[in-house]
Amino acid sequence: MTVQAEDIRVTYDADGVTTDFAFEFKIFAEGDIDVILTDDEGNETTLTITDDYTVSDSNGSFESGGTISTVKEVDGVMVAYAWADGYTITIVLNLDLSQETDLPYGANYKSETIETMVDKLTKICQQLDDAIARTIILTANSALSGLTIPDLEAGKYLYAVDATTLGWATSVDATAITVSAYGKTLIDDLNAAAAQTTLGISAYIKTLLDDATSSAALKTLLSMFHTSIAKTATYTVTTADRGKLINFDCTTGHLVADLPAAATAGNGFAVALKKTDATANYLTADPNAAELIDGGASYIIRGANDFLVLVCDGTGWKIVGKGNSSYLNLNSITDHGVLLGSGTGAITPTAAMTDGQMLVGQSASDPLPKTLTGDVTINAAGATAIGGTKVVEAMIGTSAVAQGKLKTSQGSVSQACVTANETTTTQFTLPGGEYGFDIQGKYSGTNFTSGAVNKTMTTITTSYVTAVLLSIRSDAGAGTCTIYAQQRYVTSSGEVFWIFILRDKVTKDIISMYQAPDHPCFGNGGKPLIVSHPFGSYDPSKHEIIVINPSDEDVYDMEEACIIDDETKPDKDILEIVLENYEIDEDLQTEWPKKEITVGLPKGHDWKRMAEGSKVTPVKKRLPQPEFITTRRLYKK
Repeated sequence: MTVQAEDIRVTYDADGVTTDFAFEFKIFAEGDIDVILTDDEGNETTLTITDDYTVSDSNGSFESGGTISTVKEVDGVMVAYAWADGYTITIVLNLDLSQETDLPYGANYKSETIETMVDKLTKICQQLDDAIARTIILTANSALSGLTIPDLEAGKYLYAVDATTLGWATSVDATAITVSAYGKTLIDDLNAAAAQTTLGISAYIKTLLDDATSSAALKTLLSMFHTSIAKTATYTVTTADRGKLINFDCTTGHLVADLPAAATAGNGFAVALKKTDATANYLTADPNAAELIDGGASYIIRGANDFLVLVCDGTGWKIVGKGNSSYLNLNSITDHGVLLGSGTGAITPTAAMTDGQMLVGQSASDPLPKTLTGDVTINAAGATAIGGTKVVEAMIGTSAVAQGKLKTSQGSVSQACVTANETTTTQFTLPGGEYGFDIQGKYSGTNFTSGAVNKTMTTITTSYVTAVLLSIRSDAGAGTCTIYAQQRYVTSSGEVFWIFILRDKVTKDIISMYQAPDHPCFGNGGKPLIVSHPFGSYDPSKHEIIVINPSDEDVYDMEEACIIDDETKPDKDILEIVLENYEIDEDLQTEWPKKEITVGLPKGHDWKRMAEGSKVTPVKKRLPQPEFITTRRLYKK
């Protein structure tokens, strides 16, 4: 048969499953191909027929190609073997360059014999053509011939010695390359020091480039004030003082460092000011016109060797460093004393203060250490005694105990309308449980028909819980309106903020939500294995529960977004903000909280039998993550 122009190689990507690989070019025997395995680093291995692969064809002639099957010996038996993902398998024609058919003179020959001889020679030509195509070839109009590559030499590169010869070299002749005059001066530098000089790299920048770590580089950057000047009189800082340390000797009187206009200095201009003398005179850093230093009209440097580092932001000045070591007067401070300042005078220490003393202010004089006596006894342990009849109810004002002292928190739950013209009713475990006050309710959204917030339990559990029943109906259908209930409760916890979300497994529609700085088991039995979530309607075949634990910063942003600056509109609940402003990140599973969480107060307390001053330690537990609850994070829409 005839031999068509065709590819004589084919490459496959292994996948850990496939063991048979076809080739469509003619061969004359099983051994007329090479099978090459290449790993993910480019290393090639030529496989061995029988040991690594077999060759087959449907009719045994290989006229139209065939199939190789990769194998491996296991316990003395050859079995199919699939190479893993990352490997490639290449099948390439590799005929012996020989002609083994003998044609005696004058004999009769079969046409098949002649055709096979010619076919093989044609395939050999294709094989050589494939090899030549993978080599470096001179252009058609090149007059060169007999060009050879010398034996390889390690560490050298190939270059043209002249118009007809190749050779190896280890360096470049700068005069043979077209570069600028400046480039030549850099190329011919003999060492790194000479190159740094050519590049204009100062010794300071060199120390930065030599730093092996970021912390070392930071130390180098902070040592930028490597040039210093000295002044004994008031001085106007100029743009030429960028990066300088200016030492002021105020022995002759108060001095002023007048700073340049911020626009003139420019963003990033830095300067350091230092008072070097030990006199009571001071140095004032004074910005230009109405410009400020960190919000102040000026800055006074008083102590010996005190310094101030300023950076201009283009409109004013920022303090990025300062030292006040001389204020401490460490050589003369009295043990257990307190340092006092009087106007612009020196800093002076008090006498040693004894147990229970406090500083008591005096009109126009420095404060003095005094011991408080009488009905309140104060010592290092704090206020340890108070007269039994000295604090009466009438002494406590209506607003005397602030919410921050009462230590309360607030949580809420929500239920969305699920089906049009049907009432959805769900029981929730209320945040705070037995430590709560009364509940409040509201709704949001459109097409609200009816709803109710009832402190009722329709489902009883094995643990005491405080429950609320939310009902909502809308003529418009799912997601058009939501009903909410919130409760304020006494707490001593709030280590982790919790958002529980109940949603449909298929549609991913949010059905119910819970938010509070305490887990639902807090105040509701304190056992997270019994009260693991707040949703009374949870059905594992229909629903999924997601827990979000936002950071303190995220909670603060949500609380800020709840405040509506419009007296005609109500403030919002955190759950409303979550629904309106956030999405659940479905791709990132966060870590379940590992810290111990407050779940309530110890049981069995009899306050009447407790000693005066006894402290009650809240019960803390490390909460296990239920298998049916997943953790996610929120991101803003």
